Amino acid sequence: MIRKKEELKNECDRLVGALLGHDHTLCDLWWKSQNKAFNYKSPQELFDGDRASEVYNYLMHHVFVGGGS
Repeated sequence: MIRKKEELKNECDRLVGALLGHDHTLCDLWWKSQNKAFNYKSPQELFDGDRASEVYNYLMHHVFVGGGS
């Protein structure tokens, strides 16, 4: 099933909230900050490009593994 990008972004926002709490400041900071896992690009940069599913998969991993690698 292919998801619309807007729906995928909403799901990612819920996952970020689950990881960081629902403080919008922290969630916004996560989206805008460089991330080593994404070669120091921000999650927003990847999501806006053609790698939205990579951001989603990263978040799913960390939500369900509890911290991951």
